[in-house]
Amino acid sequence: MYSGDGESFAIEESHTGESSCTLSLHLGGVVASLSITLPRLYPTSVPPRLAVSIPALRDLSSLTAALDQIAANGVATDREVLFEVCEAFQEGATVFASQSAAAAHVAVQEAAGETGDDQARCVCFVWFHHIKNLNKRKHIVSWARDAALRGFSKPGFPGVVAVEGEAGACTEYLARLCALRWQAMEVRLRTELVDDAPKLCAPFTELPEAGMGDAAALCESAHLLAEFRAAVLKLPCKVEGECL
Repeated sequence: MYSGDGESFAIEESHTGESSCTLSLHLGGVVASLSITLPRLYPTSVPPRLAVSIPALRDLSSLTAALDQIAANGVATDREVLFEVCEAFQEGATVFASQSAAAAHVAVQEAAGETGDDQARCVCFVWFHHIKNLNKRKHIVSWARDAALRGFSKPGFPGVVAVEGEAGACTEYLARLCALRWQAMEVRLRTELVDDAPKLCAPFTELPEAGMGDAAALCESAHLLAEFRAAVLKLPCKVEGECL
């Protein structure tokens, strides 16, 4: 049995020659598990039997159907697909966990009367130890665009997300990001804009991994370079004539 980083993986073998394994994920307050049974003829003619459990999610049909299709495709082409199945399960569970966390965060704020002015615009700078996972990188961009947020992400070591938009949308977006598993994530700056003029680039875009200079240039164009240097780069205010 393997256990670590919010997940565990256990393998068993029955007297009939079938092997079974269970992948369990702990994503914030969401627990998800995938049980896989491998028939003796797998993968040549029989697909694995899959059982998904996410107690907080009532309708598992779409996720289960997607996993079954991957398994069936594997048998049709006589190839191993367990990694693909597990990866798709992790992806689906992670997306649900992020949506659940965002909804819970908003509900807590509303119950406490702390929603404030959701129409006010704000800018947030978020620092990550790293952003490497391709699925996370995709979510960072797509979720921002879905929420009509402006800004950019800089993957790699370290990772940076700069986002601008309505305060309520920014709050929900950050909650969704936080629900993903990170080695380290820190919102280093959140500040309201004093005017309605957009500052950061649109649509939200991903910069190259070596694009810290590009990130600084975008912030300079948005008149946010001083904030970027202080919050993200941890540098003192720029002296006139000094290069970044």
